[in-house]
Amino acid sequence: MLLVKAAPNERLVLFEYIKTKEKVNILDSLKGFKGYLQVDGNVSYEDKGKETAVTLIHCLVHSRRKFTEALEYDKKKIRLCARGN
Repeated sequence: MLLVKAAPNERLVLFEYIKTKEKVNILDSLKGFKGYLQVDGNVSYEDKGKETAVTLIHCLVHSRRKFTEALEYDKKKIRLCARGN
């Protein structure tokens, strides 16, 4: 698993290889982290998200896939929804 940490204001991106997605490894790697944490659906991040200085933001890939499926189902209706009309 590759964990990416970024601090855009400091022009810093750190890539860290973690051998497994086990909760203990993820939490150990994120020790001391504060800020917004974008994650996939892995439940291992839930404890980190309970910290007051951490805000979990989830990946939107799954929602995008559902819009793609809906487009294939009914192009006219999904276009109306996508435009907000």
